[in-house]
Amino acid sequence: MAYEDISGRPKNLYGIYSKLKKDGKPLTRESLDTLYDLMALRVIVACKHECYTALRAVQSVYRVMPERSKDFIKDIKKPNGYQSLHETLHGEGGAPVEVGSCAWQGMDKGERAKTGRPGDGLLIGLQGPA
Repeated sequence: MAYEDISGRPKNLYGIYSKLKKDGKPLTRESLDTLYDLMALRVIVACKHECYTALRAVQSVYRVMPERSKDFIKDIKKPNGYQSLHETLHGEGGAPVEVGSCAWQGMDKGERAKTGRPGDGLLIGLQGPA
């Protein structure tokens, strides 16, 4: 499977605090166990179709949490045009890891600028069928 970019990150302490506060939860061990994105991986592919290919590749290797799957391409339409698939899987030692597969064609210019990847003009040949 071809991809444009892969990046990963652990959630930082401020992000953990903000998420718990937004959800009205105290900062306790029990509350931390309710967070499924303490570790995340993002795979950027050229087109929407390849998001599903990336998801199938993840599902073939790791045990997934199907109740934590989100399809922002078909099922959940975002007003800003964001298109991605999110899958939570059981990582090392059973720790949850969120994997997001995002298409270049679904990213706004600001997101593209953050990744340091080529601009719109260079991506036309990479997008393929939608």
